[in-house]
Amino acid sequence: MMGCEIRGGPAGEGELNIDWVPCELDKCGAKPTIILEQWTPWAGNIEETVATGQQWAAQSIQFLGRYR
Repeated sequence: MMGCEIRGGPAGEGELNIDWVPCELDKCGAKPTIILEQWTPWAGNIEETVATGQQWAAQSIQFLGRYR
């Protein structure tokens, strides 16, 4: 009866070490496109859920902008 729960969040605030991924790929000479998905949890109504998704997207874009 083991399981897991995947929770979304803005880029840079989760457990994924985002800095590690491009650094390791760069060591190999790889320059792939990296896609990070945002999974916004249901907030009880569509308005709150969309508002949270928009806030997280803005935070994520600001955080990920340093990887250009």
